[in-house]
Amino acid sequence: MLLLLSFIGYFVYVVFIDNGEPINLDQSAQQVLEDVEMVKKQQKVYKWVASKEIEEGYLDEHIHDIVERQRDPQNVIQFMFGTIILEEPELFVQTFETETISKDLFKVDNPDKLKVAANLMNQISRNGKLSRVGVINVRGSINQEVTVRIALEYSDGMEIKVPVKMKLYGDAHGEDHEIYYITSSVWDIIEEIESK
Repeated sequence: MLLLLSFIGYFVYVVFIDNGEPINLDQSAQQVLEDVEMVKKQQKVYKWVASKEIEEGYLDEHIHDIVERQRDPQNVIQFMFGTIILEEPELFVQTFETETISKDLFKVDNPDKLKVAANLMNQISRNGKLSRVGVINVRGSINQEVTVRIALEYSDGMEIKVPVKMKLYGDAHGEDHEIYYITSSVWDIIEEIESK
């Protein structure tokens, strides 16, 4: 009986009370800005190196930190919400798997897909009311597909828990360049938010 009561208590806590480890939204936004600045600097250096016909292999180390952060599902959530706080739709769409975000953007009959993305971000933030994001847990096979359960809190008191699916994708450079991309539809995330 005690075991059953303990289980029920734990279940109530996880489902109704636990809002996860908080993500500092301002710090996430600052990290996005730093990453963007680093990439811009790297692009300038790569152009210069290419013009001088110099070996560019050593430059990859500077991008390594960014790639390494995106190999952690929690950091992908931080990046996504950082782009929402910064109102950067170009960066926001980069957190999603290409096919998923393309389908989501083309569900709206507007040729300006950045405006569509900005509108989606606004719906997630509920017109700027987003005040807290917490990562409750990550389930699944790390280095494959995972579901990150997040808690969203808004300044008007609304709280909601949303599952966000991700998958690890690589590029031509091999496993060292694999990062997580969100595979959940933005519309599914918005539907979860609006259902409360």
